[in-house]
Amino acid sequence: MNNKNYIFSQKDTYDGSYICSFGCMCSCANYLKKKGFRFFSSIFDWCDSTLEGNIRLVKNNFSDLLNKQYLEQNYPDYKHIVTNKLYNLSFVHLFDKYSTYDRQIQKVKDKAQHLINNFLFALNSKRCILVYYIRKKSEVEWVKNNIDIVESFCKDYSTKFIFVSNYDFTLINFPVFYIAQNNIHQPFGGDVSFPFEDTENLDKYLENYMQKSYIQTNLKFINKKHPIIKIISSIKFKLKNKTEKLILN
Repeated sequence: MNNKNYIFSQKDTYDGSYICSFGCMCSCANYLKKKGFRFFSSIFDWCDSTLEGNIRLVKNNFSDLLNKQYLEQNYPDYKHIVTNKLYNLSFVHLFDKYSTYDRQIQKVKDKAQHLINNFLFALNSKRCILVYYIRKKSEVEWVKNNIDIVESFCKDYSTKFIFVSNYDFTLINFPVFYIAQNNIHQPFGGDVSFPFEDTENLDKYLENYMQKSYIQTNLKFINKKHPIIKIISSIKFKLKNKTEKLILN
């Protein structure tokens, strides 16, 4: 069963919530996927980003997301990572380090638009739950000092935020779940939680927004698909041209 087609075919009758990662990095989407809470991938799943930048990006209708004028390669040892300096968002898995910008940009745009469409489908349903992972102390302070921006975003889009954080703090109108740091994030630096561990309280909270039957269907799909993806990815990697190029050349 195709997971994406399954849920889209059910969109007229499905009355639960769509739970999506809003960043800040891959471990959030990875958690939602492995726990069965994620129906489909979306644009913030596999990026390193900030809450402030992501909110601006959505409000700006994703304009200039892939505008070459704002794209940079800041990590010489990780040529596949491309950063949009306008939104402080780094694409970790979207670009191919073995190809140039001009050769791949149309394919990248098509893939990004598909992920954006998935996200907007969930957001526009008015039943979207956004999970955002905070791994930096500076973001804790930003959220506390700009909670009006977060509340305004929720009001404008009829959505809810759930925060997962490596720092133990509370917010009046939003749930915050603490998880321990267990890894080092390369190449961006700093401690991180990858994968999320000891998430029982978070699991139980999210289960309030999704029927167990849908969770089980998602888990069945993930467990069935994962080995195939690994085989295909391995074959594609072996066939790659090993001559690296600067993507933005």
